[in-house]
Amino acid sequence: MEPTPEGKRRYADDAGHYRPARIPETRLACRCTESCAHPCLGRCGCAACLAAFEDWDSFGLLHSQDTA
Repeated sequence: MEPTPEGKRRYADDAGHYRPARIPETRLACRCTESCAHPCLGRCGCAACLAAFEDWDSFGLLHSQDTA
C-alpha cells in the first residue's frame, strides 16, 4: 500500500512510512488525509499513526485521551 500525499508530509523522513519500534524492519504506509487530527492517533484507520502513537505513548511522551 502506498502512502498518501499527507502521509508523505507527516513521515517525510521515510517517504510516508513509519517503522514501529518493536519491528523496525516493517514499514507502515501513512494513509492520513489533510483532515486527520494532529497528531493522528490512528483513529482514522491509519496503521502507521496508530503504531506511532503506541510507540510514543509507551514511553509516556503522549497521553491517551479520548477526544471523540
